[in-house]
Amino acid sequence: MDKIASPQELRHALSRILTYSQTAQPSRAKIAQDLRDLATELEGRAEVLLRAATKAAKEAKVAEAAWVRAKKEAEAAWRRVSRAMDKDA
Repeated sequence: MDKIASPQELRHALSRILTYSQTAQPSRAKIAQDLRDLATELEGRAEVLLRAATKAAKEAKVAEAAWVRAKKEAEAAWRRVSRAMDKDA
């Protein structure tokens, strides 16, 4: 069975199995094997997606921490500029 990489490919794989099941003499064993293969492929795909989501979540936390640091630095710089302007006034 081909690798499933998108919802469209999943729909195509299921459609192919359904079409075969409606032929004159479909093999129940072949249908069952195709469905098992599809389930195995989807299980593996789910693990890949979970790892990618976990990595993205970690990267988002790092980006958020960097944003918080940059915001604090900008606020501190603004306070310094504001104090300097007050002294000049």
